[in-house]
Amino acid sequence: MTIAQLPIHIMLITPIAVALFVLGILVAAGKADRWIAGYNTASEEERAKVNIKRVRWISAIILWISDIYLVFLAIANLSAIGIIITTLAFIVVCIIFSILAATSTKKGSVEKYWGTKT
Repeated sequence: MTIAQLPIHIMLITPIAVALFVLGILVAAGKADRWIAGYNTASEEERAKVNIKRVRWISAIILWISDIYLVFLAIANLSAIGIIITTLAFIVVCIIFSILAATSTKKGSVEKYWGTKT
């Protein structure tokens, strides 16, 4: 099968999936802090309160989960109900990671809840 014979949805989603994967690597490596919403506009004293390593990893994981979701939808031959269930699962995972990002990225938050040192 040549590139011209690939379905159009795979040709459209592949560059987006590659971009999300690369962006996740850049965020995890600390090369894209200016692209993390909220952190990029925070003052220096607000940034000092944030555990940026944890923010980077949670942001990268969300990007990679989004990447997996897009690739799965592109290659899976799902019915309408399958797409709805997959999308709802994706939304739930994103909500969980958003809550995790909001509650566990402040310096000292992990010690407060779990009694461990970060």
